[in-house]
Parts: sequence; C-alpha cells; structure tokens
Amino acid sequence: MSKDPATSHLKTGVAGEHLTIAALSNLGVSADIIDREKVDIIAWHGSRPIKIQVKSTIGPVLREGHANERYVFATSTSRNKSIKPKDVDIIALVAVDVRVVLFKLTTDVGVKCLRVYPSEFQKPDIERISWDACIRELITKRSKSSAKRNGRGRPRVDSDDLVLSDDEHASGDISDRQRQGERQPDD
Repeated sequence: MSKDPATSHLKTGVAGEHLTIAALSNLGVSADIIDREKVDIIAWHGSRPIKIQVKSTIGPVLREGHANERYVFATSTSRNKSIKPKDVDIIALVAVDVRVVLFKLTTDVGVKCLRVYPSEFQKPDIERISWDACIRELITKRSKSSAKRNGRGRPRVDSDDLVLSDDEHASGDISDRQRQGERQPDD
C-alpha cells in the first residue's frame, strides 16, 4: 500500500470492493460494482436488487486504554452521516489483511464507527452464515411490508421472496435447513 494516506485509503476501499465481489461469487451470488455515493455493489436475490455499501480496513488496531485489538470501520457516508436503510440494505465489513467479509444489515449498524473483534472474522464459513442471515432478515422484512401494503393479515408470497428451492442456496439464498433454524454440518 502507498504511504500517502489518501491513496492508501482508496486502495483499501477498492480492495474491499473486489474482495466482497469475490466472496459473493464464491457464494454463487451475482453482483456488480457500481460505485455510487451510497451504494458500492448491487447483488441479486432472484430478481430483487440488494444494495451493498462496502467498508474496509487494513487490519486490527489497539486503542489506547483497551486490552484487545479490534477492526475499526467508519460506517458513515463521505459526508459523515449514518448510512440509512432506505439507501443501503447490507454493509459488507471487509478485513483486508485476512481477506474475509462479514455482512451486516444496515438496520443492525446504527453507529458511525463500528469495532469488531478479530475472532468474528475467524469463525468458520462466516461469509455464508452472515450473508444468509442478512438475506433471511431482508426476506422477512419485505414480506411484512408486502402484507401491510396489501392490507391483509397474512403476507403475500412473491415468487422471488419466500419460495426457495434447494438449488437456490447455490445462488446465495438460504437453504431449507437454515430457514428452519437447524444447525448446518461443518464441511
């Protein structure tokens, strides 16, 4: 990385975007870097776009007065405002040094600076687990909002919202066992 802080920051961000695309590709999820002010990547769940903001850091740091190192992510926009759920669905937290992506819902990240212990990035299959959890929650939220828009007591089932086949797991969607809350065997 360059010694110029501005150049180094940009290179870290670009590396994070490409590592996120690689992680999504490994999960079988179709995605593209679009590089807008609020959205870095568009991924696809069926025919629905998933807006992703990528936040990257080069490695963990030890803050003065703290016993443990943590990865620090500035989870605000370039104008120092919190990322809004209406603008971005998922935040991809990228630990560039270990090349691991942790996916979080925007609604779960309400702070402008997020600190994550390195152990979170060392969990087995954390990319798939965190992606599936985000998708599962987005499906639930979209189903509830569809029910409210329909004015009915039960949610409307859209073909690309809730009905998932076994082979859709390869495209980044959750498996039947994960949807039912069963523990997945370690590979």
